[in-house]
Parts: sequence; structure tokens; C-alpha cells
Amino acid sequence: MSDWIVRDVNPGAADEIGRGLGVSPLLANILAARGFTSTAESRNFLTPRLKNLPDPLHIFGMAEGAARIAQGVLSGERIWIYSDFDVDGVTCAALLKIFFDNIGADSETWLPRRDRDGYGLHVDPLRNIAAQGGGLVITTDCGISAFAEAAEAKRLGLDLVITDHHTPGDSLPECVAVVNPRITGSRYPDSMIAGVGVAWNLAVAVKNELKRLGWFDGEIKEPDMREYLDLVALGTVADLVPLKGVNRILVSAGLGIINRSPRPGVSALAEIAMLRSEIRAGHLAFQLGPRINAAGRMDSPDHALHLLLADTMEESRPLAQLLDDFNRARRAEENETYHKALNAARQMSLIPDKSAIVVEGEGFHQGVIGIVASRLVERFNRPAVVISIDGDQAKGSARSAAGLDLYELLVECKDTLVQFGGHKGAAGVTIQTRRIGEFREAFEAAVDRAIAGGEQERRIYVDALATVSDLTLPFMAEVARMEPFGAENPTPLLMLKGVVGDELRYLGDKSQHMRLRLESGGRSIEGILWERAKDVEPFRPGAPIDVVGSPRTRHYGGRTYVQFQIKDLRTSD
Repeated sequence: MSDWIVRDVNPGAADEIGRGLGVSPLLANILAARGFTSTAESRNFLTPRLKNLPDPLHIFGMAEGAARIAQGVLSGERIWIYSDFDVDGVTCAALLKIFFDNIGADSETWLPRRDRDGYGLHVDPLRNIAAQGGGLVITTDCGISAFAEAAEAKRLGLDLVITDHHTPGDSLPECVAVVNPRITGSRYPDSMIAGVGVAWNLAVAVKNELKRLGWFDGEIKEPDMREYLDLVALGTVADLVPLKGVNRILVSAGLGIINRSPRPGVSALAEIAMLRSEIRAGHLAFQLGPRINAAGRMDSPDHALHLLLADTMEESRPLAQLLDDFNRARRAEENETYHKALNAARQMSLIPDKSAIVVEGEGFHQGVIGIVASRLVERFNRPAVVISIDGDQAKGSARSAAGLDLYELLVECKDTLVQFGGHKGAAGVTIQTRRIGEFREAFEAAVDRAIAGGEQERRIYVDALATVSDLTLPFMAEVARMEPFGAENPTPLLMLKGVVGDELRYLGDKSQHMRLRLESGGRSIEGILWERAKDVEPFRPGAPIDVVGSPRTRHYGGRTYVQFQIKDLRTSD
């Protein structure tokens, strides 16, 4: 059973925010519950502005990295962009490739394949680059732990600039520069930007350095760096980094570009996803991002990169169709792997007995194990690691839950692993197959220590109490000012107490969804619960219930109305 926790609210702060902004008491309470204490602070949050972005040179290593890249541009040196295969990495590669093309630089991209190469910087591509004449190599969204690879680059005579946003270790690879806002000593005020956020800051810093050196005094036009923010928004939302601070500013501006003048690849992707209204962060997370990711999960990320680099809709549409086909195949593979992992967890009594879920399987598709881990976390609120066995060695994807720092948990298990990397919320591991059982025990013990050995409740944090009468279209217009929603800035979660649930209907081929009317004080609203109809506490239609969920604006049959999307419900006290 879930534990519902209503966030504490400072009444004085809520009152000041409500009066200062002229918003409803409910929105003021939500903002106060999320830690805002003044009108000015709340106004800055609701109106993110590019002028408030920090100086890119405050990121650790940025000055050295930008200076070396600018010199490479001036001298006509070939620049190699080596990135990751997920959405963050693909958008990094696209952004820098377009940027270098626009400023007249010679550049090439190199993306590893998930199935053949695996995550991170590898030696073989560096040797291939050296064999093709060498040049300057820039990594994006990877490289922070590439010690052997950096040494090989040096031996091959390649200058290497590593840009990354993942958690660094106690030491750094030896190269021209390591650019990462998480490194101790970085003066950048927000360490949680995505890899594409680091790449955009790098491009800004290189542009500024080239301007200082007179590169744009002739025929080459100085680029408008705002034009790249659509790619930043796409990669940032998909990478599940917190949508606050710098990320909120970048994503908000990027969404504006996507809705005003989308590049052909993004437009074709939205077209095939049948997105006909205003595109929001949720569309990037659940419609566009998965299709871009599917290329790297099921085949090569180059297909997604070519889509983002396409100049016309004629070139973009076939590529968007290909990504959509990959995504359909990915969904089928994901569902099959999820049910296998779920059954394995139950057979080993990991559910509900253990504080963590570590499951393995022969033939688990490496392209979907991260999504499967996320689904297990969502359902059981436990950290999950899903491992694909391939002979003597296996690879796994891990996802965190209940606010636990996944990277720190894996540090405690490092003696059982070949290697690992990632951050607080998500990580990847490589492990010898024979040591999976040992790792499972070590990981469960680390989680037990982190939660002090207590039973891990599924906690639902509620922003505010509300009534059915509060949930109006004008209120939804106020809520829209809190967008973009995503990690650490979720859609407001509200509690309706003592409402009457009636007109109950089960939907779906397995009756996994539930729709009902929620009535109180002479007003009613449609409520809907997706996927978990069989998991919630049974109730008698017509009896009072308490409901937790989020209001959403819906457009159907020529009318616009508010629907309450239910997260959990129980019989009212």
C-alpha cells in the first residue's frame, strides 16, 4: 500500500506568492510546497529567460577546450565528434556537426553501436581516425572514465577534448581538456545539465573565442546560438536530468523554437507521431525521444543522426518512418523482456521480499533493458537492475528509486563488477556472468544500508489538497506556466478527499485501465487510471474515496475539458 505524503507549505510564502503574482491560492500553495518562498523567486521560475544563463567558461575545463577547438577551426584541422548512441548523444553530435558546418569548419561524426561497441569511447575508432589522417577528437556525453582510451589517443598523436556530464571519479583522463560541470572546482552553478547542454555551452564558448580572433569578420556569418536550442531541449528532456535551473531555461527556449520553426527532421518526427497541437516536454519524452532512441536500440544511431541533420522534409520523412518502424519493434521487444524479467523476479522472491530487483536473462535485448528496469521501478518503487547475459560476460542497465543515489550504490558493489558508469538516477554495468549472484547480494545489501534496513514504502508526495471545483480551465492555464514538466519538476500532484467515485468502467483488453466520475459539492470530473486498475485498493462505487493524481486538459469531440489522471486511490477515512 502506498504512503501518501502531503508536502509542507509555508502559509506566509503561499499568501505572498498568490498576491504578488495574482494567481489562484491552489497554484500559490503548489509553488510554496515546492520550496518557493517569494514572489520574485516564483516569477523567475514561471518566466525562464535566456539572459539568466551562466557564462559557459565557468564549466570546468571549458576555457582550455574551447581555445583548442577554435585553433583547430582556424587552422583547418579536421574535427571528429565522438558521441553516445542515445538521444542525448545523438543530439550532441547533430548540434556540433551543424555548428561546425555553419562556421566553415571541417568535421566528421562517429557514433558507436550499442550492440557491437557498447557505451563510451573506444580504442578502435581512435585508431581508425588516426589511420584516416588524424585530427582533433571531441567526445560528447561520454569519456569521463576513458583513461586507457585517452592514453591511446595520446600515443596515436590525437588531441582529445572530453566533454561529458556523468559523474567523474577521483582522477581524470589525461588529454587536452576535460569539460564537465560536475568536476570539483567547476564554477558553473548547475552541475546537472545534460550532455547536450554541455555541448551547446561548448559551441557558445568556441563561437565567442572565434569572434575574438576575428573569424567572423569576413564571409562567414556569426551563428545565432538560439537556433540550436531545439536539439538541446530534445536531448535534455530525454536524458531525464532535472528540469529546473539552467535545464529549465534551455528546454523552455528550445520548445519555443520547435513550435515556431522546427527543423525538417523534428517536423517529420512529429508528423509521424501524429502530434498536431503544441509540442510540450512530455511529447519530447514520450513520442519523439523514444523514436530517436529506437535507432540505437534496434540498429544504428546514425539513422537518427541523419534525420536531425536532414535539410528537407523529402529527405526527412523516409528516415522518420524508419525510426517509427524501429520503435514499433522496440516496443514489442520491451514488452516481452519486461514480462520475462517480472516472472524471474517473482520466481526468485525478489518481489515483494527484497529491497532491490536484480534480474538476468539469456537473450534479453540490450536495447530495451534500461526501459524494462524503469518499468520495474515505476511499478515496485525499488531500484532495479536488468542484465542481459551473452556468454561469459553480461551487461546491465540500472535505475534508481525512492531518491537513492544509484551511482553511490554501485560504488559499494564495484568489486563484483568489471566496470560501471552513470549518475544518480541511471547507470550501466558490465559483469562476469558467474558473478551475477554475488552482485545481486552486494547490491541488495547496499540498498538495505541506504534505507537503514527499513521496509521500503511506495511514497507518493502530494503537492496540495484540492477540490473538484478548483480544477477549472483557468487553473489549468496557470499550471501551464510551470511547464516544461519533467524530472524534479513533475506535473503537480493533487489530492481530492472524500469524493464519490461512480460510473465505474474498466477499459483495455485486460481491463487494466479504469474510468469513473469523481463527484463532490455538486461538481464532477472525469477520472482515469492507466495500467494499474488491478493494483489499487478495491472500493464500492458510490462510497467516498480519496484520490491522488494530476489534472490534464483534454480536447475531444469539439470540446475542451479537465480530466483527472489518477495515480492512486483508497477508501476515504
